[in-house]
Amino acid sequence: MVLTPSDIEYIKSFGISVDDIHKQYTLLTQDRPVLYVDRPCTLNDGIIKYDEEELEDAVKSVSDNISIRKIVRVVPASGAATRMFKQLLSLYHSGSLITLAQLRDDAEHSRQPGTFAFQFFSNLSKFPFYELLLSQFPWLESIEQDSDLLPVLGYLLTDEGIQYGELPKGLIPFHNYPDEIRTAFEEHIRQSIEIGNEFLESVNIHFTVPEKYRTQIEQHISEYISNTFPDRNIHITYSVQKLSTNTIAVDLNNQLLRNGDGQLVLRPGGHGALLENLNESDADIFYIKNIDNIVPSTKNKDSKSYTKYLISLLILTQQRIHTCLRNLESGKLAIEELLDLLNEFHASYGFHLPEKYRSFSKKELEDLLYNALDRPLRICGMVKNTGEPGGGPFWARDCEGRISPQIVEMAQFDESQRNIIDSATHFNPVDLVCGVKNHRNEHYDLTRFTDPTTAFISTKSVNGKEIKAMEWPGLWNGAMALWNTLFVEVPLSTFNPVKTVNDLLRIEHTV
Repeated sequence: MVLTPSDIEYIKSFGISVDDIHKQYTLLTQDRPVLYVDRPCTLNDGIIKYDEEELEDAVKSVSDNISIRKIVRVVPASGAATRMFKQLLSLYHSGSLITLAQLRDDAEHSRQPGTFAFQFFSNLSKFPFYELLLSQFPWLESIEQDSDLLPVLGYLLTDEGIQYGELPKGLIPFHNYPDEIRTAFEEHIRQSIEIGNEFLESVNIHFTVPEKYRTQIEQHISEYISNTFPDRNIHITYSVQKLSTNTIAVDLNNQLLRNGDGQLVLRPGGHGALLENLNESDADIFYIKNIDNIVPSTKNKDSKSYTKYLISLLILTQQRIHTCLRNLESGKLAIEELLDLLNEFHASYGFHLPEKYRSFSKKELEDLLYNALDRPLRICGMVKNTGEPGGGPFWARDCEGRISPQIVEMAQFDESQRNIIDSATHFNPVDLVCGVKNHRNEHYDLTRFTDPTTAFISTKSVNGKEIKAMEWPGLWNGAMALWNTLFVEVPLSTFNPVKTVNDLLRIEHTV
């Protein structure tokens, strides 16, 4: 890899060191280590299942001291709705005449993207943005079989109209109520307020957003709160992905990717880069939910309840760990107590136990247990696997050599591990509650607990040219690999993502 003086100047303008670029290049061009996955996490082997009475007891037991903690809902919302409208965008960019009759024929012969578009146009009146389209195209109220639908797609998806194919997903109208239409941003705010009414004294939400749309998003949210909750004390904060987390890309010959002017291309480093944003938070606890996993408030009872349950379980688990750490510092624990605690926590968190640890001195046992427990803690909801694409809970080896509970994406598996994938019972809906302060109330440096070897290398096409792009270890994958982790089964009703626009037609997203 050769960097010119102008390359180095450009790299430093992003706040990136030349040494970091060399490390990225090594990751991009060397063979990736295969992640060793031992087995899936299943009930009673990595996944805990509580009955409702146990969960309600957990909520009651923390009710007296929860107000002293700053709890922040974190919603990664930088992503555009491009994938949500992918099939419609493909049809639009074909530039050909599009009629309902043609789409019907595609559907009858299972041809994409026509089949997807036929479902979309056949149910157009059910979408929350229908009235917007109708105001421009009154004939949509009764679509003729030979009407050209291409202008409708142009208005919907591009800057010829409301450009939903480019906007952040959080700004897309999701749900149609009798008296209002709510975007994903608005639904997250509403749910946070409802949880606050029942459980928390204050409402704190942090959205990570794209720089280009930050002003528009802030205005949208400010207007919603002032019009709907003028008397509520709601704290909304925003951040954007740091330029210093951008990464290089190479072509298939491992040459650095450059633009038409010969300038080095630095690309956003994926949602794992948001760890830097979380590291600057002053929260005691944050809970992470994806922007698109939100249902109408008429159907969010389970989601609200299990958010409370997971927060309560984290506080109780954290209290036990912090008590143990204080006892370790005071030297109160006898050798037999240390051995019992090591075995108990090893079963939960999978940290490494040396072969002859039972013969260790008291000081060696204290150090071993302290190092194992003095980490950020996360409790992650897991739903039963129904075939959704994405990651899941597995016992996997991290960079410290531990076989510990990890959220593993399908892209991290080797084909030889197919039998392990197929035997998985649960799926990751991205429902995480995270404790990020230690027993002295100090914020952990979260960058110390990542596994850099789990960076993602993906093949993409740019201007018809294949490239290899690097993304940082995923936020809930390698970026949290060295955290202590507990997986808890939550109902499937808490997982209702909107990956495509037609998902809004599901019964879970109808009011």
